[in-house]
Amino acid sequence: MRNKRVLTNIIIVLVIIGGLLVLSAEARSRQASAGLSNAICLKCHPKIKTLGDREGGVVFSHRSHLPRVQRCVGCHREVGHKGEEILAEMSGCMKCHDGKKASDACDLCHEKREPKVYPKIHIGLDLTNKRNCFSCHSGAFCMDCHGVEMPHPASFMALHGVLASEKRSTCDKCHPASECANCHGLEMPHSADFAGKHYNEVKTRGAVVCNKCHGNDPGSPQGCFGGECHRYQ
Repeated sequence: MRNKRVLTNIIIVLVIIGGLLVLSAEARSRQASAGLSNAICLKCHPKIKTLGDREGGVVFSHRSHLPRVQRCVGCHREVGHKGEEILAEMSGCMKCHDGKKASDACDLCHEKREPKVYPKIHIGLDLTNKRNCFSCHSGAFCMDCHGVEMPHPASFMALHGVLASEKRSTCDKCHPASECANCHGLEMPHSADFAGKHYNEVKTRGAVVCNKCHGNDPGSPQGCFGGECHRYQ
């Protein structure tokens, strides 16, 4: 009983300490930028007002924005720690560029780019969350380039084989052939002469490689057995 009481007390103390650490970190974050004036920022960034109006494909002028925002930390929050580069976030831009206070037209700030440039920019992003794309782009925008619904819906994995066999070029825009082979365990889509030699592949690699796409359910049109190719197991 005594041990249980001691354990409970230890847990309570750890929870309290954890909470204090979180509050302390938040306080330090706020304190780092809350009292900063523009004069303090300009000591290290004296040329900020004379920077160009374009940076990384974004049209932006500190010279014209600073009088409106009034304070550097109005956009660059939680700054002040040496060695950290904390850029302004788009959510901060949208506080003014909401279509009422200021224009919400995308091309006002974002330069139009050639389609071939896009993969270099957005590859590696978390595309499973549609909000990451749709905060700026409609589904039609993605479709125009990819030729298929993007980000892929949950059901896509089970159906992508048909698309890959009919429109391989659509997949090749994002996925190299090595990616297909790494997942399937052999060259995909199958070569034209694959049907005549697939027995050797099954014998070498095992049926498990085939079963990733071709089940043995007689009711399945993709089954190895039950009507499509092999009638009997």
